Amino acid sequence: MSSLWILSPLLGFVLFIGILVGSLFLGRSATPGTTTGLFAGAIVGFIAAAVVAIILFVLPWYKLIKRRNGHFRRDRILREGLINYVRGLSAERGIEAKMSTELATMTSIHSESNSDEEEKSAALWIILTIVFFPLGIYVLYFLTKDPHNHDVRQLAFMQQVQSSFSKLEKTVVFPFWKSVPSRGFFLYLVLTWFTSLFFLYWNYVLITDFNNHFKAQWQVEDQLLANL
Repeated sequence: MSSLWILSPLLGFVLFIGILVGSLFLGRSATPGTTTGLFAGAIVGFIAAAVVAIILFVLPWYKLIKRRNGHFRRDRILREGLINYVRGLSAERGIEAKMSTELATMTSIHSESNSDEEEKSAALWIILTIVFFPLGIYVLYFLTKDPHNHDVRQLAFMQQVQSSFSKLEKTVVFPFWKSVPSRGFFLYLVLTWFTSLFFLYWNYVLITDFNNHFKAQWQVEDQLLANL
């Protein structure tokens, strides 16, 4: 997902002003000398401008929620596949006892992830946010906290995979995994309250944190595929 999506709310604001001014001009031109056209243009323009602005404001969130759900779903399948692979191969080689710690830890992380990373309907949460905008605070909360929490669990899981592969005499050298930083949600909320421009940076890290996580995980998966 491109970081240029941070400009979507800004574009919405610009279009809001543009549509509103344009509607006022057209309304005045349609009925010169009266206030009827101006008033009608103001109403129509405000409604149209508000719809466009709201859509462009929440569109990045919609894409972020969809991406979050898709990645969590994919990782759930990946973890389950790796657990079954390690369990099956260790049983085949008769070393289940040596692999008990890794398998127990991997299974525990997998269960915790399944519990904490439930799918959230992108369409539902965006509609709820539009209807009652304060709910957008919760959307921002899980979009801010989920990348770091997921990254920590996934890194711990992959470390157990690396250990189990070593016991299976499969050499896997994982590249450096730069952890996704923990973001202070309430700090970001306060900073956005005092300066709206900070919201652009907030949207930026929501996009780039998962982008960086994807890049790190892809490198790890390349190493795994080479040793399966």
